[in-house]
Amino acid sequence: MSLLLALAMPAARAAPWLFSIDTSRLAGSSSVLAFDFIGSSGNTVWIRNFDAQGLAFPQASTGNVNGLFPDTVALGTSGSFFNEASLSLPALAAQITFTLDLTHLGPPGGNAPDALSLYFLDPFSGLPQFPSSDPSGAGALFRLDLDGSDMGELTIFDAGDVTVSARPGVQSVPAPSSWLLVLPFVPLFALRRRAGGAVLVLCVLALAGMPHLAHADSLNGLVSIGKSGLVLNRLTNTYDSVITVTNTSSTPISAPFQLTVSAISAAGVTVYNSNGVDTQDNPTVAATLDMGVLQPGAKVVVPVKFVNRKQRAFNFALAASGTILNSASSTQLAVRAFHYSGNPGNPRGAAAGAGVKLSVNGVLRAVTDASGQASFLLPLDVQSLSARRAPSFVGTAELDLRRGAGNSVDIILSDDGEVYADAALRIDQVQHLLLPNSFSNLTLRLIGPNESTIKIVDLATVELFNSIDQSLGDLTSLFALNADGSIMAPDMAALRSRIVGKSGRLTLAVTGLDAQENVYRATASFHLTRNAVRGSLAAPPSFPGLQLGGIRIVGKILNTDVLAYTLSEADGSFDFPNLPNGNLSISAETFQNQRYYYGTGVFSLTGAANLNIPLLSSLDDALTVPASNKLEAPVTEEERIVGYNARRPEDMKSGQEPVLPAPDRRVRQTGTLVPATVSVIAGLRNVPSTQTVKLAVPKGTAKVTLSYSVASAEYPYYITQQSVYNDVWGIKVFGGIQGTLLFDLTRQINTQLSQAPVWLSDGTTGIIEKTFDVRSMARDSDIELTLTAFATNIGDSQLPTSVNARIEAGGSLSINSASPLDDSWMAYNDKSYYSVPESGRRNAFQRRNTFDVTKPEGSTITGLKVELLAAGASSVVLDEAPGANVSVVDEKTLRSTVTFDSQSSSVSSVPPPTNAIQYRYTLRAKAADGSLLSAEKTDSGKRPLWRLPSGLTRYSLREPGGDDWTSQRTYNWIENNLGLLRAINDISGEHGKDLGHASHARGSDIDMYHFYTFQGANAGSGTSNYMQLVARVKDLPKQKSSNPLQRAQGLAALAEVTAWILASRSGLDALAANADVQQIGYIRGGPGSAGIAGVDWGHRLLTTGLVTVDGVEYDLNVGNWANAKYHAWANHHHHIHIALDPSD
Repeated sequence: MSLLLALAMPAARAAPWLFSIDTSRLAGSSSVLAFDFIGSSGNTVWIRNFDAQGLAFPQASTGNVNGLFPDTVALGTSGSFFNEASLSLPALAAQITFTLDLTHLGPPGGNAPDALSLYFLDPFSGLPQFPSSDPSGAGALFRLDLDGSDMGELTIFDAGDVTVSARPGVQSVPAPSSWLLVLPFVPLFALRRRAGGAVLVLCVLALAGMPHLAHADSLNGLVSIGKSGLVLNRLTNTYDSVITVTNTSSTPISAPFQLTVSAISAAGVTVYNSNGVDTQDNPTVAATLDMGVLQPGAKVVVPVKFVNRKQRAFNFALAASGTILNSASSTQLAVRAFHYSGNPGNPRGAAAGAGVKLSVNGVLRAVTDASGQASFLLPLDVQSLSARRAPSFVGTAELDLRRGAGNSVDIILSDDGEVYADAALRIDQVQHLLLPNSFSNLTLRLIGPNESTIKIVDLATVELFNSIDQSLGDLTSLFALNADGSIMAPDMAALRSRIVGKSGRLTLAVTGLDAQENVYRATASFHLTRNAVRGSLAAPPSFPGLQLGGIRIVGKILNTDVLAYTLSEADGSFDFPNLPNGNLSISAETFQNQRYYYGTGVFSLTGAANLNIPLLSSLDDALTVPASNKLEAPVTEEERIVGYNARRPEDMKSGQEPVLPAPDRRVRQTGTLVPATVSVIAGLRNVPSTQTVKLAVPKGTAKVTLSYSVASAEYPYYITQQSVYNDVWGIKVFGGIQGTLLFDLTRQINTQLSQAPVWLSDGTTGIIEKTFDVRSMARDSDIELTLTAFATNIGDSQLPTSVNARIEAGGSLSINSASPLDDSWMAYNDKSYYSVPESGRRNAFQRRNTFDVTKPEGSTITGLKVELLAAGASSVVLDEAPGANVSVVDEKTLRSTVTFDSQSSSVSSVPPPTNAIQYRYTLRAKAADGSLLSAEKTDSGKRPLWRLPSGLTRYSLREPGGDDWTSQRTYNWIENNLGLLRAINDISGEHGKDLGHASHARGSDIDMYHFYTFQGANAGSGTSNYMQLVARVKDLPKQKSSNPLQRAQGLAALAEVTAWILASRSGLDALAANADVQQIGYIRGGPGSAGIAGVDWGHRLLTTGLVTVDGVEYDLNVGNWANAKYHAWANHHHHIHIALDPSD
């Protein structure tokens, strides 16, 4: 726990702080004491009267530090950002005392204040010796923020076996080491965390289950935001500020809740714990609210962690966003939780009682009381509620909320789920999803509340996955537990051999148990970095005096989640952290001399890069000053790569010629001017082919339209194979006197199998249109628009990609883009999965899109038609005028349901006809003159989920929306392998919705019943059968009893457990022999097994026939058994998990 001490003292002179640290519980142990002073306000702190009551060994200092202990030591932030004074203590005594004097210069302009913090460090690792309640997780014993008040603001943290006490002294400081004698010490704070006691829980990080933060309202004027000073977090190598957000309004605010960090003032400073970016590529940081709501007057504490490799002073700005729960947008929901009765016709059994956690979109919102009930406020658009209680109770309820009172729902819990305690996985060596390819250490931590490392005592699994969740191997044997619960790799050579050389996004999944047998599972993703990237901005020919310093530069590895950003130095130079291979897109922007200047480029990154990025306006010709990589090594055309990346002989020729856009015959508002047209064909390897044209637009023009099409001779063979010949193309449009960027699109051709604009069967995108509103630019004068396009051959100079575009005055009805809105439920996939109901049925949970549209002046939207296209057939999803399912948000935005709600499906889904679907949208409007207008857009890259084949045996509770949604590949596999299966529970929820499992998001995971059913087990509950197994194992000692009845029970138990082993082995072997089965998860250990030795007793029993009960080992004489596809997974004691290939 922590306490704030903010005391006003006379302004003329501040009193000192008098500190005492009780170290008696650590007496005799060695430590390094470190004082850190961080900031830029120019303050000084003096540490006087230092007394450690023992020997002090070598001292060290960094930054602006003067003096040596025990004499006065001064630390200052004038001209130095990070300042540290430390000393080694070979044997701690019972107490350390010292006095602090300080200046009191406050931070200017809302910046973070200077801060002094104190640490006990391990002499060998340099890390904190013990955790503290410091919400940043840095392990500070205290933090003193110099906020401009005479005494500053002191926060003392609870820290294990160390007690910190502090109080203000008097203006006249006593002689060294004598103040405790002449002044009675009455501590204003003296707390010690009891061993094993509760720790203040401030859940201040994105834990497992935190939602994708996509829908949030600005909270300007509704909250206040305060910044603490920075502390050095040695675990993450970051500088952390604790942000306090207070709800100053009278309205509750719910998750998703996040902070947006912007205006970082120093080059090389980035946000470590970002969970995403906003539309301007500013990083966001998620906050966890108490029960998902920030009540009026309440506060939430959020650490924001900064990577600052160059240790530069910096400032930053913050803004908060969340979901405002006002009376118009929210309602109270009453919930009752029940156990499953076992009767599908009447599923409500006994009340579930206390401790059921109720969540919305992965955010905990309430916990049931002893009667199994709870009530809470939530937004009206929420469709789904989930319930969890360890170890295996899970449930889902469908919501249909109405404004006002009277909303209630019953939720039914089955006992066959997987419930994991909240945790996040952190890899110490990973920053911004980047792991150096040369990594020599790898430390994993399951992070819990208050940024603390969870003390794992049983490491169950460590597994590596690729970007589509295919397992790349079980790495558990390569890791070991440290005493603090962190996870390390003793044999780095062996670990590197399993990771290095792999490309794309990699994910480590860790499962572990603490001493209370809570099961944790969390994942962390990363990319291996190989390439040092630096560069420089260059002034344009049109303005050689352009200032090049302080310009924000953003780099993105296309088609990945890797994003880097920095500020340029005064000379325009910049550098990024090492980046992975891929196509690197660079963008920079500055407004000077009353005009915008943009620096852009796309580079094939396969080695170190030194980039030259000219900043150009619409007055400059990109052809004369192209962006370039000065370090790119030349590669001859004869150099080839083996495998499908090698060119086929028939492809060693020129690619197809560009296809000009077909004439557009639709009526526009104006269209008498000759359009401006560009046509580019990719040429030499990695050298952009670029063309730029200008279009004069008369004063008073309201709209202009861009039309473009792209063609690639790499399609279909090389694109569908995702080859290295991943050409890049792009289009930009600038407009107005200031040269504002109106349109900017860059794509890699491989991504266009699923990312718009998607390839058509003829290897083109078809004609794409985008209309811009330019009335504000052209209101007072004629303007000029600039259209530029480029195409670049990647890998070699064969089979080019071409771009053809034109821009002209006038506008038409068009759908510019369609994108999914955030769902109100969790799904552990990329949100491209859509459940397609059987013919005549509808979806239970609805997905919605937002549409960016353009319409002629004075026209009115009259309707929207949504069609699902599957295997050449179409089914009308929706065809409605604006109303309940189609809403007109503003002149350019529509929102609509895109799943079967008002209409029933007409798709013939038995058997599933395809593994890919499209949506076709037709927008209708009435023009100002009464004529009818229409526009069409096709949306590709969607993956369908289909219902399980009918007639199969099921068990457990059926969930709302269905729990048997499969991919086409899984559907066909099930039909062809019925003999391998037992009764099935869950596959995937609707649209891949989370049903209480760690995966099951893509229709490729099957949970089924045990291969052996014990006498007395409930065939509708896998947990019931597991408990019978536990009971039989515990009965094994009875076979040696002298009591005939008990001996008979023991022998019967021996027979049944033996039968379970043999049946399980046989069934698992049959599954493993099937080539399409990638993994099989089954028992490791499980709950309720006291008296049975080992957390992995189930795995040991199944593989060796050995089990230890009440200290006695029993051998069931079945011999050893191994199965490479069988994995002993925690929380899989009650079912068999079949993982099929997720690609479809």
